[in-house]
Amino acid sequence: MAFADVNDQHIYFEDSGRPGAAVIFSHGFLMDHDMFEPQVAALSDEFRCITWDERGFGSDRGPGTLLLLGLGR
Repeated sequence: MAFADVNDQHIYFEDSGRPGAAVIFSHGFLMDHDMFEPQVAALSDEFRCITWDERGFGSDRGPGTLLLLGLGR
């Protein structure tokens, strides 16, 4: 499992595929990085594919209480 520390948050991400041009997948509310498995499988032979979990979703280790007002930070 890979995590990036961004603005005092511990964000889960997966980085797969070829080196070079990247496609970054960002999920919607109540989803997680797994929703992009078919797209990553289809594109990873040609592109670097990065999926991540928004704060408090999927494998992200949210900061305890998550307020919608704080999601933009």
